[in-house]
Amino acid sequence: MEKMPTVVQCFSVAIFPNLGMDDANPDDHIHAFPDWPQAKKSWLVARRVTTERVIIGRWYHKDSTRSPKDRRCSKLDRSQREKLYIIAEDRLTRWTNICEDIGNLDMYEQEFLFA
Repeated sequence: MEKMPTVVQCFSVAIFPNLGMDDANPDDHIHAFPDWPQAKKSWLVARRVTTERVIIGRWYHKDSTRSPKDRRCSKLDRSQREKLYIIAEDRLTRWTNICEDIGNLDMYEQEFLFA
């Protein structure tokens, strides 16, 4: 994760049991049900988006051949969705504060464009 652009690091939230979770902030992750099979290296981008569009598909669990094992997919229950919304708002506030210094904004824009 530390090789990713700073903006990606700021908005990324670990899906338990992610091996890259922050030991200093153990509550800064979410749980999916059933467990997300690839969670050891999976992150969600915590940015709330609303849409009027219809959901046309889901990411189903896959086996080692990358084909769907079955029609199961992981979900976030209400408490985890609410937690993710709070984290997303916190991350947006944090990112906004970081970028208020115009020097940081220019630096992070270049980092993102060339990553």
